[in-house]
Amino acid sequence: MDSLKNTTPKKPVIIWKAGRSEAASRAAGSHTGALTGSKEVWETVFTQYNVVEAKSFKELLELVMSFDKLPPSKGKNVFLMSISGGMGVELTDSFSEVGFCVPE
Repeated sequence: MDSLKNTTPKKPVIIWKAGRSEAASRAAGSHTGALTGSKEVWETVFTQYNVVEAKSFKELLELVMSFDKLPPSKGKNVFLMSISGGMGVELTDSFSEVGFCVPE
């Protein structure tokens, strides 16, 4: 939460949260343990820290490309975080292909 608290006043933060529905949360819980958390907790965090929630991978990319057009964005660096190696690689490919830089 400290990262959100320190970042959102300076830069927009977009989060694609998987496991939003009860069924998806159960499926994710069987694979990743308790990492999904309750929907209400996530909604509260998003509201408290002014996080923009993407509801799908496509929406995540569209939001990032839209935010790139808005001031006061500086540079093309993007921070990606994923609990899945495959999804992290997929995100890196997708963001790199539309002109963003994913630092090491």
